[in-house]
Amino acid sequence: MIRAAYLSALLSTAILASSSIAGCDGPESSLTLLETGPLGAYATEVQPHVAERCASGGCHGRADRRLRLYAPGHYRADASRLHLDEPLTQQELGENARRLAAFAHGSELESSELFCKPLALEAGGCAHGVGEVFVDWTDPTCLALERWLSGRAPVDGGLP
Repeated sequence: MIRAAYLSALLSTAILASSSIAGCDGPESSLTLLETGPLGAYATEVQPHVAERCASGGCHGRADRRLRLYAPGHYRADASRLHLDEPLTQQELGENARRLAAFAHGSELESSELFCKPLALEAGGCAHGVGEVFVDWTDPTCLALERWLSGRAPVDGGLP
């Protein structure tokens, strides 16, 4: 499994990438790569799950949530775009990726808040405020997050 040092490096890379999104010059002028896996892989492999299962207004699609996530038709970085069903910007995708990576911080993925809270108690979870999101570790959203965070998500060649 992924160790703390790797997750720490992963988080640092994600934060660096998110600062590049905001227009800061960094070692990479492009935001197509995060150490977690390509941002394009996040956009195609993880974001659809996030939009469908996590980013509604009743869950993480609100500014007042610790883990707040953008999704088309829901919460947006630009409040004037709220509820418009249009693709996320690169900035919004990068912010979602950075926030998810931050919640994956821990000695191993199984103990991270990103996986423990939504996982069913019977599968080793630790109680999510709205109930169980992942029945077990074979849940498609759980698997997509794990593949992306470990850098094993399919590479699709870039952002949509």
